[in-house]
Amino acid sequence: MSDDQLIETEDAMESTPTVGTPAGPLSELGSMLAEARMRCGWRGREAARLLGISRSQLVGLEAGLRSPDPTLAERLAEGLALTPHESSLLLAAATANGAAAEAAATAARPRA
Repeated sequence: MSDDQLIETEDAMESTPTVGTPAGPLSELGSMLAEARMRCGWRGREAARLLGISRSQLVGLEAGLRSPDPTLAERLAEGLALTPHESSLLLAAATANGAAAEAAATAARPRA
């Protein structure tokens, strides 16, 4: 896909939550983030700029293809004015993702 096609696809996604993504915790988290962004009245590019992330990173988060690290989760929670419940879900997912990544890295290290 060319950069122009990717931008067109991202532009089409700016005003609606992501649909047709795989079911699961990240998908639900992504939908929550998209809904929060729309509550703020932000289109995708504007949200990405204001949150200090790339547009493709925001698309990945909203599509349920990426999970944030704890630092980004805190920034998203504050920037999108998430409810306390939404913030706790986001931070739990970020923390779980970080712990899983650390465990995978530990398991992949060669043993002496």
